[in-house]
Amino acid sequence: MRTLVISLMWLAAACTGPVGSPAAGDVVAIVGPDEPGPSMLVSGRAVDANTAEPISGARVIVYQTDPSGTYSPEDPTDESTARIRGDLTADADGRFAFSTVQPGEYPGQPPGNRHIHFHEVTAEGYESRTFLLLFEDNVRNEVRSWAKQTGFGLITELEGDHVAGCEASVEIELTPTSP
Repeated sequence: MRTLVISLMWLAAACTGPVGSPAAGDVVAIVGPDEPGPSMLVSGRAVDANTAEPISGARVIVYQTDPSGTYSPEDPTDESTARIRGDLTADADGRFAFSTVQPGEYPGQPPGNRHIHFHEVTAEGYESRTFLLLFEDNVRNEVRSWAKQTGFGLITELEGDHVAGCEASVEIELTPTSP
């Protein structure tokens, strides 16, 4: 993976590019340069759940709401129409990264449930995994309990500033399939 040292103040400008995964390990912009909202850099690593060894070439598909909490103007609550999405490939060390904007709260619901969908994390020889990435500073108690009970929500710390930009990271454990 290329090492990128960037200021969060200009994260959106520094990491723009086509949606998709141009090369394993690159930072992929899943929003355009004119997307409103505070910037966010999400980095992660896919590892074997048994050995903690990195999983090269893992595919990571993500999507999220915009800062207003909607998936698309046509149908704000339909996840399948999410306009902020990305398809990434982990590098040889299992690492991936994407730049986006901070997701918003769902309109009409209590605060404490901002998240990014990890729609599918897959790799040859491993079981597929799906989960929500939640943020420690924005998890109401019932969502926290649900995340712990189901294992469907992973909670991470946000580093940085909600106005200037922030960073989140996640380690994703994949379970090997039975031989």
